Amino acid sequence: MSIALAWLIDHWWGEPPVRLHPVVWMGAYLRAVRKRLPPTLLAGALAWLIGALFVIITASLLNGLFVTLIHQWPISKLPSPISHLFLANLFLAILLKPLFAWRALRAAGQAVLDAPDLPEAQRMVSWHLVSRDTSNLSAGEVYGATIESVTENLSDSLVAPLFYFVIGGLPLAALYRYANTADALWGSFDSVAACPGLSTFADGLAAGSAYLAARWVDHAFAQCGAADECGRGGVGGAVG
Repeated sequence: MSIALAWLIDHWWGEPPVRLHPVVWMGAYLRAVRKRLPPTLLAGALAWLIGALFVIITASLLNGLFVTLIHQWPISKLPSPISHLFLANLFLAILLKPLFAWRALRAAGQAVLDAPDLPEAQRMVSWHLVSRDTSNLSAGEVYGATIESVTENLSDSLVAPLFYFVIGGLPLAALYRYANTADALWGSFDSVAACPGLSTFADGLAAGSAYLAARWVDHAFAQCGAADECGRGGVGGAVG
């Protein structure tokens, strides 16, 4: 239920304000670290692990606070056990929502498609999706970059966070989002040149965690397809 409620929050309200967005806080820490630490693998690993520990502890405390408040809330003040369950899942959904983004991703892709001309489409894809110079791209290259970026971000910003929430709750979903944000900030072209150690560490962790989520989703779809085929075969055999 909490995932469904978080999805509705995303659909109706989108992203929380920047000053309240946990991913923005993660980014602020990662940018500060990149400016201050030596560009070595050991420094990158230590900085990443310190941030990861803080993310896990914070998410665990919020999750624990949520559980404690819900269980200590007098049941008599609520109209029914259903209301009790709804409030519990709503609180968890509010915490989960900033860790994934569907409405913002869809809007970014739509902004490119709705651009009135090629220069505006180039500007939109650079601003929202690829973060590099796109002024020399043709129309086909702009739309190709849009499709590629939306597809990649669909895994990074939606599928993987929800996958890790399902298997590990809020702490694991937050940890994945932190790893993905580190890859985006430390794994950029500028960071690779200036801080190769930080970039290598962040990129390896993010790629591995995203690959695991993608493989699990592929396996789930394959199993659903196999079950569907078996069902159709059984029905066909029974009819025949």
